[in-house]
Amino acid sequence: MGKYQKRGKFAKSQRTPNTLKRVGIFLFILSWILYGIAFVVPFTPLSTNTKVIMASLFVVLGESAFWISCIIAGKEMMKRYRKHLNPVNWFKKSRDKNSQ
Repeated sequence: MGKYQKRGKFAKSQRTPNTLKRVGIFLFILSWILYGIAFVVPFTPLSTNTKVIMASLFVVLGESAFWISCIIAGKEMMKRYRKHLNPVNWFKKSRDKNSQ
């Protein structure tokens, strides 16, 4: 019975890094969604005070979700996603394929 319990704990500890990476990626995507909502809020038919409060709230939530995702996911993962999100690199691969 003791061996079975040890294996269960070991398997659970192996899943933790993958779960943390998934949480980091989820928060990263959530930050983009929150920024998008903050951009749309001024075009809604709400009062000006409500628009200002909601837009500020979504920007702060988006920023905090981004930085928490950076802490959880790690420096290497953020560098990889930053490379993919840079508009300069978006068409670089298609140009390289066409020139060959």
